[in-house]
Amino acid sequence: MVIGRIFSVYLIVIHNKSNLYMRIWIIVLKIFGYTWLVLAGLVITAGIIGVWIKEGFSGVQNLLSPFNVINYIVTLVTLAPGLGAIILAKKLEEKRYWGA
Repeated sequence: MVIGRIFSVYLIVIHNKSNLYMRIWIIVLKIFGYTWLVLAGLVITAGIIGVWIKEGFSGVQNLLSPFNVINYIVTLVTLAPGLGAIILAKKLEEKRYWGA
């Protein structure tokens, strides 16, 4: 009886610690994700401004042309780590609340 009670208290302590670690990881992933998106957005905007200064409006039109698929792929690859971190944080948060 005493051993069962000690074991159940031990499981509660482990569960609370793992819940705390999960919460910390969720916060870290959100901070990383949003920071990455902001910094990547600033770098992309700086690149577009640099093209505008060097080549003018027609250079920006060529850069953002719908037929310039490479530009969209590179932009997606640039934003992917931030988006992935935010999506992972949301999935972990759902798992934490629903216990799935």
